[in-house]
Amino acid sequence: MLTRKQKEELIIKLLEEGRTFKEISKIAHASYSQISQINKRLQGDDSQPNIRNQAYRMYNENKDADPISVAAIALQIDEAEATKYWHEYLLGKKEFKLLKIRKELKGDYSAFVNFYMEMKSKHCGLNELKKALEIVRKTRSELVYLSCVEDDKKKC
Repeated sequence: MLTRKQKEELIIKLLEEGRTFKEISKIAHASYSQISQINKRLQGDDSQPNIRNQAYRMYNENKDADPISVAAIALQIDEAEATKYWHEYLLGKKEFKLLKIRKELKGDYSAFVNFYMEMKSKHCGLNELKKALEIVRKTRSELVYLSCVEDDKKKC
C-alpha cells in the first residue's frame, strides 16, 4: 500500500506521461477528484480545499487515530472547531446513534469501551450480544414480576 505522498508522486508521474484520468485512476487507485486536484496544482492552480473539507477527508482517512486531535493538529484549528467538523462528518455518514451515545456518556467512555473490549476478547459478535441482552431483559421482567408477587403477598 502506498503512502499518501508516494501515491501523489505516482499520480504526478502518470500525469506527466500524458495518461488519462481513467488510466491513472486504475493504476494509482485514486479518485478522479484526487487526480484533478493534483493536476490543478501542477497547472498552477494551487487553491486548497477549505478547512472543513480537509477535516472531512482526514476523518475519512484516519480510521484508527483520534480524529479530533489529528485534525486540530494537522489543520492548526482549535479542538472545538475540529469537534464541530467531526459531528458534521458523522451526521453526513449517517452515524446518528454514535453521536447520541457520545452525548449520553458525556465524555466518560470507560464503561462503554471496557464492555466492548470484553466482548471482543471473548470473540463475541452481534448475535451473542443480542442473546445476552435478551437474557437480561427476560431476567429483569421476571424480577419485576416476582417483586409484584411479593408485594401482593405482603398486602394479603
